[in-house]
Amino acid sequence: METFNPIVYCHVPASPKHDKTAKYYVALGFEDWGNDDKNLVFKIQMEYNGNRQGRKVPSYPVTQSDLSSEDWKNVNRGINLVREAYKNGEKGEIPFKSQLPKNT
Repeated sequence: METFNPIVYCHVPASPKHDKTAKYYVALGFEDWGNDDKNLVFKIQMEYNGNRQGRKVPSYPVTQSDLSSEDWKNVNRGINLVREAYKNGEKGEIPFKSQLPKNT
């Protein structure tokens, strides 16, 4: 049995500072925390060449001048898109859009 079972997810492109094949996997689903205790969670994982890195924690490169991060902003957009898709009853993979709808 899988520890994490996604309901809805998207792939967010990583910046060029990462490997060319890198993406962020942004998902909402149920995760088993032991003793059959399933919790609804957001999960963000790195993905390289289409393979999720289960224990590799995502890192968000920042600019030194103002500490901004396009990766961090895009992952948060992905979280919001996944959240809205879940609220609308969608399942499976949804497309990542770099801009959120105005009402979100």
